[in-house]
Amino acid sequence: MNAHRLAIFTALLGWLALATGCAGTGATAFRVPNVTDPPHLAPERRAFRPVTPADPGIALGAPSSSLPGDVPVLPELVAPDLEPPPLKETFPAPIPDLQGPQFPSGPIVPAARLELEVAAPPKSQVGSGATYRLTVRNPGDEPVYDVLLSAEFDDAIFFPGREEKGAEQTLGALAAGERKEVALSLSASQPGRHCARFSVKAGGREAIWKSVCVEFVPRRLELEMHGPDERTLGSRAEFTIVVLNVADEPLPDVTVTVKAPTTFRQREASAFVIREQDALVWRLGGLKPRERVEIQAEYECLQAAEDACVTAHVTGADVPEERRESCLRVSSVRGILDLRVEDTADPLAIGDETEFVATVHNRGLQAARDLRLEFVLPAHFELVSTEVREGDRPLAMRHRQAGQAIEFDTLPNLAAEQTVVYRAKVRSRAAGAGEFRASLRHGAAEDAVEAAEPVLVRPK
Repeated sequence: MNAHRLAIFTALLGWLALATGCAGTGATAFRVPNVTDPPHLAPERRAFRPVTPADPGIALGAPSSSLPGDVPVLPELVAPDLEPPPLKETFPAPIPDLQGPQFPSGPIVPAARLELEVAAPPKSQVGSGATYRLTVRNPGDEPVYDVLLSAEFDDAIFFPGREEKGAEQTLGALAAGERKEVALSLSASQPGRHCARFSVKAGGREAIWKSVCVEFVPRRLELEMHGPDERTLGSRAEFTIVVLNVADEPLPDVTVTVKAPTTFRQREASAFVIREQDALVWRLGGLKPRERVEIQAEYECLQAAEDACVTAHVTGADVPEERRESCLRVSSVRGILDLRVEDTADPLAIGDETEFVATVHNRGLQAARDLRLEFVLPAHFELVSTEVREGDRPLAMRHRQAGQAIEFDTLPNLAAEQTVVYRAKVRSRAAGAGEFRASLRHGAAEDAVEAAEPVLVRPK
């Protein structure tokens, strides 16, 4: 077998020597086909086909008779007649599913920059409302949208009269440099240090948060404040403040301070008041156990406002500051008729009498016709009598009563710049706070002009 292979190898070397011989020897050399070869030597005519030798060695074919001389040539190889496999559409390649955390598409937007300030009293009484004043500010140069303020608090803290342990307030959009303020009053059911957490989100992402704690102490003093909800421009608003010592020992050095906005002008106040530039002050001194003090302050409304607030502060030795607020809307007079209400005595004891007074003024240039006035008394009052006057002249007008509602006869005519006054004498039947309401219509108008006056009856 080895000798046979050696013979084949020797024959191959000889053939290569003849093919590469020099032209000067007179022999015809075998040429490698190139692009200028004749058609029968073109590369595309030299097909490949598999060779099946008789033995494991490599067999060479006989020389081609088409070539001059006895030059041995490589056997002609012919490709097998095989059908090519069908092409598969593999593009584009499928993207494999990736395991692991998935991230939202698009750029990552950082949380908006906002500022949060929380002002709260360091101490408050159990059962009293501690007022948290929250200020959210946009310090940036661009507006911030979808701003949400939320609060969560300890189990001992609650909204007065509600069971929720959290709250949310939508603030909407904050322009560059804009700030918004929110006041939240929370009470505690037991003494101790209790905390509330406040958070501000923009576009659903938390921008800032703060936690504020207040020390709640046993209750020793109560503060109430009563005032109207609405007044017309130029009318007066009366506020009643009640201070009560609920402790079993005296409370020394009690002081009451009442402040109103600059759009209010001080008019009347209870005795022993100290009038300061921006406040009314009463120095009550000591309060005996269970002692109750009532204070009143009346203001003239000089300017229209959606939310004008009067505040009362009470301080004392070893007592946290108590604060109450009464807010009202001051609006311009609508139409030609101006309706104002008041009472002649307040607060009252059980069984006392007072008068509810409604004054109607025609501020138009022509007469108002078919005036219809209705009173609604508080539930703990009863009607004693009524009276109607136009200027100094009494008018013979009757009334009809249905429950607490009192409807007067229609007044046919009220001349321009004239005034008519309706009076209802009433008697208190029980303690508590209430509201006297008046409603006025005229002509064919369906909308009523309304006004209300708070009233307080003290317990025995």
